[in-house]
Amino acid sequence: DQGLIQYDRSSLGKKIHWLTTSNSRVSNDHITSIYAGHNRIWIGTYQGLNLLSLQRFRHFDRSNSAIANEVMAFTEDSSGRVWIGTYAGLYFRVIDHLDARHIYHEKAPVALSDERVMTLDSIDVEVWIGQREGGVLVIDTSNEYSELYSEELQQLRGASITRLLSLPGPNVVLIATISQGLMVFDRDSKRLRRIGQDPARVTYIALLSDSAVVFGNENSLATFDTEEGSTKAVSPRFPDASGNTIVSIAVISHRRLLLGTLNDGLYEGHLKDPISPEISLYRIEVGDLDAQTVYSLLPTDIRVWLSTSNGLISLEKGLERPRSFNTSDGLQGIDF
Repeated sequence: DQGLIQYDRSSLGKKIHWLTTSNSRVSNDHITSIYAGHNRIWIGTYQGLNLLSLQRFRHFDRSNSAIANEVMAFTEDSSGRVWIGTYAGLYFRVIDHLDARHIYHEKAPVALSDERVMTLDSIDVEVWIGQREGGVLVIDTSNEYSELYSEELQQLRGASITRLLSLPGPNVVLIATISQGLMVFDRDSKRLRRIGQDPARVTYIALLSDSAVVFGNENSLATFDTEEGSTKAVSPRFPDASGNTIVSIAVISHRRLLLGTLNDGLYEGHLKDPISPEISLYRIEVGDLDAQTVYSLLPTDIRVWLSTSNGLISLEKGLERPRSFNTSDGLQGIDF
């Protein structure tokens, strides 16, 4: 009647963890029965049934860390420090060298004109910060977080920044904005310029190659080649002639695109060449994903991660063997 005890046999009795109503989501401290199977533990109590997943997620929010709840962006600088952009300021992650399990967060000593950090990127010792209505701020992590390129980025002061993407090859940073289109900043010449005129609203950017990207908004796509300095409009052709609202985009192999949509799941298409005027798309059938919103896509070497309106989903690179994660796996919610 005092909760659940977790005993680590490999520690020879040195590690014993108590799970109670005060430090976990177990519904009652009086445990009546336990059943283990399929990487989950079913726990019966006097106040209902609990499901404990062995897939462990660690939560950090206002209740157990200094970090704000509304987390919007991440980046890792050249020293390995992880920076976290939130709707209430910029933070970085600190790991206790005496105990690697002890992780906490500190608010970065950086003066932001707008605390709502929407996007982050890093290149060399620079951390680039895109703000909701404060333009772009660049800081030097090797020199007490001093500001860089303040005069050169003056044109973007007060602008709404949606995405930042650095291209190390041509040494440029792409800046997506709500009303000023796609901007490119050349770090060598320290010159800022706009790429074309349309679309004026840019909500996503994805890397096609070392020198080319695809970008756009909810209804349009375009490509930009930094070597040629040219943009090309691309018409997305969905199976449904009425069209779809594009929310996210990712490139998983050479010109092979994934598009996440609003309330209509995941689509795939292949951009045949840089000047192709259209791309034919077809739906990826993954469980009940076809009715969900795919907010963001993160390709890795072996998997593609999707944040959706129904939890997190992991797909193998062949877009097969989906794994879903929700509150039963320890997530604090399902809408990501």
